[in-house]
Amino acid sequence: MPTRTYAPAAADSLESAVRRELPILYRFATRLTGPRGNPEDLVGRALLQCAKGWDRFDGQNARAWMLKVLRNEHLQEVRRKSLVLEPPEAMANAVCHHMPVSAQAMRRIALEQINEEIGNLPLEFREALVLCDVEEVPYKEAATILDIPLGTLSSRLHRARHMLRNALAETIPIDTEAP
Repeated sequence: MPTRTYAPAAADSLESAVRRELPILYRFATRLTGPRGNPEDLVGRALLQCAKGWDRFDGQNARAWMLKVLRNEHLQEVRRKSLVLEPPEAMANAVCHHMPVSAQAMRRIALEQINEEIGNLPLEFREALVLCDVEEVPYKEAATILDIPLGTLSSRLHRARHMLRNALAETIPIDTEAP
C-alpha cells in the first residue's frame, strides 16, 4: 500500500488560512516582541517561512502550525541579536495616585498595567499565558505550538499567573471594601 502524503490544494489554501489566522498572528507577535519590537516584521518573516514550507505542511491545524513558525522566527531573531527584552517603565509611576479618577479611567489604567506586566514576564511564561489565557488557544494546541509537554504548559501557566498576580498586587490599588 503506497504511503499517502498530504499536498495542500493550492496557494489559495495558504491565503485563506492566513486571512483567517492573521489577527491572532499579529496579537501573538505583538506580545512576543514587546513594546520596542516590530510585530509586523516578525509576522512577515513568519508568513514567508509558511509560504516556503506550505508544500511540507501536513494540513492539520494551520493556526497551530503558523503560530509555531512565528514563535520559531522570534526565537531565531532573539538568538541572532542576543536581544534582551527590557521591561518598560512601570505604568504606576506615571499615574498620580492622589488625583481622583473615574471608574472607567481606573479600569483603563488597570488594563494597561495588566498588559505591561504580561510584557514583563519571562518569555517562556509570557508565551504560555498569552496563548492560553489571552488568545484562548486550547491547552493541547498551545503545548504543540510551544513544543512542550502538556504538563510543562500547565506548570508554566500556573507560575505565569502567580507572577502576574504578584506583580499586579504591587502596582494596582485594590479596594478591599468594594463588593
